[in-house]
Amino acid sequence: FLRSLKRVINQLLSKYSYDSTAVYDSFISHVSEAKTYDDVIETLFTTIRQTFDPDKQAIFVANFDQRTEQVITHWENFSDQDVFLLENEEAINTILDTVSAKDTLLTQQLIDTKPHTPATVILQTLEVELCIPLQTNTLAGLILVGKKHDKNGYTQEDLTLLEKIVYYASLNIKRTL
Repeated sequence: FLRSLKRVINQLLSKYSYDSTAVYDSFISHVSEAKTYDDVIETLFTTIRQTFDPDKQAIFVANFDQRTEQVITHWENFSDQDVFLLENEEAINTILDTVSAKDTLLTQQLIDTKPHTPATVILQTLEVELCIPLQTNTLAGLILVGKKHDKNGYTQEDLTLLEKIVYYASLNIKRTL
């Protein structure tokens, strides 16, 4: 009985915990091989999904180089109504303006400090838990991440890992454009 219990506990721990260094190293290894920005985004989404199992995630990236302007969006598990709301340029700019002034933004912090701002209302409507800015010298964007699988919220270790992989993803999105 004790062996069975120990095996079940180990399975649960491996399912709901992670080694941040191993996740980051694996992400770097895979994303470095990406040939297109779609490959980079898929690797990013897969890493986030496998590590945190959020109920939804999205990415918005605007590329402003000297030759062209390009907007990239990808969605996972957002409703059609959510996508319609986020495709509104004013809604995206409202969120970008709020997030770009900070590092990673926990929606709950925004609710606690500015409960009635347009960005707060949009993020609450979308049930987004995190907004992570994505920036290089010619890219601007953000990653929206929903609730974590265990519903306990994101830890500081989670936020640090997410910021690192999003930063590295931004460099590789730029590389593949």
